[in-house]
Amino acid sequence: CELTDDERVELLAFSSNDLTAEQRHIDRDLAGKLLSKLSDEDRTLLQMLHVEGLSVNEAAEALGWPGPKTKLRAWRARNLLRKYLKRLM
Repeated sequence: CELTDDERVELLAFSSNDLTAEQRHIDRDLAGKLLSKLSDEDRTLLQMLHVEGLSVNEAAEALGWPGPKTKLRAWRARNLLRKYLKRLM
């Protein structure tokens, strides 16, 4: 499931209200690069949780995964994003 540019920005919790157009463009590019490193499943899971606002249990049900697996996958995916971001900084 491919995310839109706006969903990528929301996913990384950037506040577009305080950013210039150039900063938003840079943030979208960065978000796209970071998210492209995740598996399709992890990207979909984070989209469900952070863009669509589903709970862990709701995402688990939609994906057909047990709740603990879903929570762990989300935690690991967020940690990977942090790790990738640190490498870019």
